[in-house]
Amino acid sequence: MHTEEIQDDRVKLTIITPVHNCLKYTRDFISQIKIYTSNSYQLIIVNNGSTDGTSKFLKTFKNNAEIDVIENKYNRGYSYANNQGIQSAKGDYICFLNNDVMVFPSWDNHLINTLCRTGSAFVGPVTNSCAGLQCENYDLKDVLLSTIETTQSNCQLIRNQNLK
Repeated sequence: MHTEEIQDDRVKLTIITPVHNCLKYTRDFISQIKIYTSNSYQLIIVNNGSTDGTSKFLKTFKNNAEIDVIENKYNRGYSYANNQGIQSAKGDYICFLNNDVMVFPSWDNHLINTLCRTGSAFVGPVTNSCAGLQCENYDLKDVLLSTIETTQSNCQLIRNQNLK
């Protein structure tokens, strides 16, 4: 019996990231998304009038199937940029991430699995630098993060705590 492999071209996850300058963060962020995202994805970068070379850098993704760039001539604001991203979203799930976020391997699976397991309307990642009630359960109040490896190690500790 001959079985054809069915290709699902649907995008599972849309990641929306407004940016304004901070080219270094944007470069690192896109690199990490490419390396560590497990599901099919659409990365929408909304450039809010950057003047530091970000626009030129983002033009290099013009023919990239996974990365869409929306260029604003001036800074329209974070909320406006996110709404622009939502209007262009193709994914089953939408994730809002800033360009200074560092992700770890399969980060997207953890968010999507939590959504499916809990039936929640939305979930968010744990931050590695926070204050107040946000960090009460994680013993990360005094952690200084200096490398990606340290961040990934801390994320693994949190993940393991949450699985208990």
